Amino acid sequence: MDKQSLFREKSMERITSPDQMRDHLRVTNPRLWMLLGAIVLLLAGFIIFAAVSRMESTYPLKMDFISADLITGEIPYDQMDHFSVGMPVRIAGETGHIRSVYSSARILLDFNPDSKENFAEGLYVMSIGEKENVSIDELYYLRYSNGQWTCPDVSVQGLLEGHDTRVRIWSEDDTHDSKIDSKGWLATVSDAKPYVVATAEAILDNTETSLKPGTYDAEIVTESTTPISFLLN
Repeated sequence: MDKQSLFREKSMERITSPDQMRDHLRVTNPRLWMLLGAIVLLLAGFIIFAAVSRMESTYPLKMDFISADLITGEIPYDQMDHFSVGMPVRIAGETGHIRSVYSSARILLDFNPDSKENFAEGLYVMSIGEKENVSIDELYYLRYSNGQWTCPDVSVQGLLEGHDTRVRIWSEDDTHDSKIDSKGWLATVSDAKPYVVATAEAILDNTETSLKPGTYDAEIVTESTTPISFLLN
């Protein structure tokens, strides 16, 4: 027998041996296909999730709900450019959107209430002097937030700046139908200085709301994107 035929016989024995047949069957094991199918489904699920889910950045703030088409809140003046018309707004379970962003002047009051009461953040009204019976025309709106009392009416600066002035304040809830329902609180204003603020003005998507006028926790959605867009950027 020549060497060439001997080599061919040994090759055929290796190919047709039981061990080789078992190796071939192991490659086509159904469990491997199940594993590959699970990986494919996992990747498909991740791609779908990344394409349809939303990632949001929000800015929390206090907003005054006056009516369905008038909601206002202060935003940082130095970050004013980060807020724009059309950004979604959420307030007390309602949704809306920003319709304007603008800067304006407010008056910061050096305000010292006689009462040691813990005043809630929100809107108040103020009259110059200590008398209890005043008309609505004599009232100025105040906002108490982050430990500061401010007034949007710049005319009070000339009345209060540079000297101690006695004033009386009431919660906005105490004013009904041009009447004041309580004696309020007395305070002394030692000074009044102007400063610039930025205001976001919003409108509700649903104007038929049961929301009552007042101050609420709210948030502005400053950015909304999908995970896949975030990764690509």
